[in-house]
Amino acid sequence: MHLAGTLASKALCLLIVLVGSLLTHAQSGDGPTYAGKPLAIWAHQAFLLEDIAAIADTNHEEVKAIRAIGTNAIPWLLDAINHKLPPDGQNGQTNRQEGDTKESLKPTDPHYYPLLARAGFWALGETAAPAIPALVSLLEEQPFLAPSALAGIGAPALSALAYCITNSSPNVTTNGSRPKIVASALGGVFVAVNVGRISRSEAAFLVPAARVWSEQKTHGRAAYWACGVVEKLDESGKANRRRDLDLNTWLKLNGNP
Repeated sequence: MHLAGTLASKALCLLIVLVGSLLTHAQSGDGPTYAGKPLAIWAHQAFLLEDIAAIADTNHEEVKAIRAIGTNAIPWLLDAINHKLPPDGQNGQTNRQEGDTKESLKPTDPHYYPLLARAGFWALGETAAPAIPALVSLLEEQPFLAPSALAGIGAPALSALAYCITNSSPNVTTNGSRPKIVASALGGVFVAVNVGRISRSEAAFLVPAARVWSEQKTHGRAAYWACGVVEKLDESGKANRRRDLDLNTWLKLNGNP
């Protein structure tokens, strides 16, 4: 009887451990929860907001939720921004078309979780500062999204953003990751200054490097954002203003740098 009781007790303990492990795995899969919803749901809702500027608005319920989760959100966001589909998941994904909307984006799309992560970092703002070194380490793997996520963190990430912009020459003719990193960083700075996450005075030291990029013609996206940053930050009146650049139209088409 004693032996049977001992075995039953051990079995119960093992069951508790297994259930606990499964619950932990489920939580880590979708992130920590707030108000009954996991971070993945809140980040998805934030991603569906109009644009990055809206995600920076702390009046939105989803943004408040992510900020309430706080630094506990960082591990999941870092995993999500570097998310890679397993080999057997490749067959289920589809190539995004130009007319695709945010609402049509599915978890099987390789950009889905990285885009959710960027939204999460913009929602967190300065609270996500501990993630800066990890985001810098992901620049080559996520050249469009990691720099923008850094910009969403705001002023604490300015040194990292300067590294993104100055660690490559605009004379580079390659279509590799460096020009993409520069474009994303400059676009992120533009939006961050526009919504007040980074002040003009804090970002002013980036003007010389941005002007260099604004004057080159090889990498159009980087040049467009560089022009925008220079015009927004340069108070000397010597900004290189391109007559063919309608920045408002560019922002409408590319509002999520």
